[in-house]
Amino acid sequence: MPQRRDIIGFRGGLDLVSQPMLVPEGFVVAAENYEAAPAGYRRVDGYEVFDGRPAPHQATYAVLTFGSGSTAITAGQAVTGAISGATGIVLYTPTLDSGSWAGGDAAGTLVIYNDVGTFQSGENILVGGSPVAVTTSVSTRGGAATDAENTQYTQDAIEARRSAIQPVPGEGDIRGVHALGADVYAFRDATGGATMDIWKATSSGWTLATPTNRTLDFTSGNVAPSEGDVIQGATSGATATVERVVLQSGTWSGTAAGYLVLSGQTGTFVAESLNNTTTSATNIATIAGDSAAVTIPGGGRVRAIQHNFYGGPSTNRLYFVNGQGTAFEFDGSVLAPIRSGVPAAQDKPTHVGVHSNHLLLAHPGGQLSTSGTGKPLSFLSADGAVTFAVGQDVTNLLSSAKTATVITCVSKIAYLQGNDKADFVVQDVSSDSGAKADTAHMVGEPHFVDNYGVRALSAAQTFGNWAIGTVTQLVEPLFTGRRSTPIIAAFRVTDKAQYRVLWNDGVGLTIYFGRKNPECTLFSLGFTPAWAGSMLLSDGEERIFAGDANGNVYELDAGSSANGAKIEAFIRTPFYNQRAPYDEKRYHRVLLDVTNGGGGITLYGSANVSYGDPDQPVVPEQQKDLFGGGGIWDTSFWDLFSWDSPLQVTATLEMEAIGTGLSLVIASDSTYEAPHTIASMSIQYTPRRRLR
Repeated sequence: MPQRRDIIGFRGGLDLVSQPMLVPEGFVVAAENYEAAPAGYRRVDGYEVFDGRPAPHQATYAVLTFGSGSTAITAGQAVTGAISGATGIVLYTPTLDSGSWAGGDAAGTLVIYNDVGTFQSGENILVGGSPVAVTTSVSTRGGAATDAENTQYTQDAIEARRSAIQPVPGEGDIRGVHALGADVYAFRDATGGATMDIWKATSSGWTLATPTNRTLDFTSGNVAPSEGDVIQGATSGATATVERVVLQSGTWSGTAAGYLVLSGQTGTFVAESLNNTTTSATNIATIAGDSAAVTIPGGGRVRAIQHNFYGGPSTNRLYFVNGQGTAFEFDGSVLAPIRSGVPAAQDKPTHVGVHSNHLLLAHPGGQLSTSGTGKPLSFLSADGAVTFAVGQDVTNLLSSAKTATVITCVSKIAYLQGNDKADFVVQDVSSDSGAKADTAHMVGEPHFVDNYGVRALSAAQTFGNWAIGTVTQLVEPLFTGRRSTPIIAAFRVTDKAQYRVLWNDGVGLTIYFGRKNPECTLFSLGFTPAWAGSMLLSDGEERIFAGDANGNVYELDAGSSANGAKIEAFIRTPFYNQRAPYDEKRYHRVLLDVTNGGGGITLYGSANVSYGDPDQPVVPEQQKDLFGGGGIWDTSFWDLFSWDSPLQVTATLEMEAIGTGLSLVIASDSTYEAPHTIASMSIQYTPRRRLR
């Protein structure tokens, strides 16, 4: 009887609920570190430590020769070309080809990384400003003599970069990582845990960015100072520059009361009146004593949002809360506390949002406060501020449109509508369903995690607190089994049309929204996350970060490895029975269509027949390597896979197996391989007899 072919495209994601014979074609019944993608199932990208220094996975190297060496050059030294100004870091202590350092005629080859510019031939090589040798060639990027050396130099350059990256100073968990413009900031408790610091990622690593501002309370205000004015104590002579002016009550006609945010204070203020030395105005307000340092209380989770309330080219600012003290406004150089008008002991908002150009703060107990219109530091009713109550602790604030903000609680969902105080209204969506904290995001419409899975807001309105209506029904056992495992966060990955959920043990779920129906797969991180989220920088680039309890910040979807370790990935297909579940077949081979991500691929595969019948042998696991230049060699006894192209390749699994259905396991285990995509499989078989 002639052989037949059953072609199956890989799409659909995990199906953990269908009966084995009824799992649709293209779905998988187990998967880790593969994700649904437009062309099939793609091995996930890697992740790596981050502190603003050059990314490890982007490391390059250059090679140059030298002579007239008089001072030993060692690995890790920074070298500079005296004429070209080119720079680099020595990757290996060079082995001399001739001469000696002591004799001043040492000659050899330098391999450098983090190279910038091109060294000229015949120029001095400087270390610490002093000449140590003379180049005898120009530097050549990627100039290894062999493919093996190129691979080794590249990988060693990657690891050299990785080893330089440091955790955020301080103690305890990473409390948050947030973007402001083009900059990335991390939040971590200072030593002792009483306060928290802000650290900026720079080309030299984490740099302390917590401003040293102070606040000065005033009463009896007569003349408002402007930002940038210098005030002076009429008695003490102390001076400071005004960075922010916050009016909390009264008017600037003798009854104004509030606080100033100051910088550059000299001297100590006492109970006295204030003068404005910039405008020469005197007795502008009265103070009761010295200013107080602005500090961020330690603990909690830092939630933040960027917004430009003032409309200027440089007035985009970060607004953040951590549930331990007031909200704050931060512009990179000024840190201003935001007193929202509730009693100081309760002024500890847990969530922050923006609604119709009002800052929105959620306090414990379900109280919501909006700032004045376009005035994020003012919570005066006269400026348009208003308060609401939703009756439960808020778990998410999500601005879904210009005039609508979704408010989720543990068992309630509502939304805020309106443009200002005159027409603000809170409407209930559901009174018996809610959302897990830090999981609400826009994916076409609002999506969030509840006790039963991931749900769209429209489904919550229709189904309430029922398992039906989730977009994760096919992986419902996963959510049931992990209900007691805390969720760190959910976040979206716009470029990949994904929504991801991450638990605190490093296990995550990716939902792909690029086709008609959502497709779910699992991933696993090699560290225990304490915080995670995605953010948009000012250049439009989306970045994804996670932090752990040791102060490390990781960038996700970066590189090919698990921060220098292997990424272990696999998928298992259901038992495909060629639409004849009770007919026996002889299976001859399986052809896999794979798209190479670049460079080499190593895959492993095995198969089972007849739904795991113990009387039927397992097709043994085998390995085949493909290298980007098209070179192929067998590394398995069984010669399991064969490849026919360096980019779009077909892997052939030969077998002689008899059964009613076939299930395939495909695995990958690599550190430096670029991700690949498994697009489809073709099962070649011969029908035999019908079982009775």
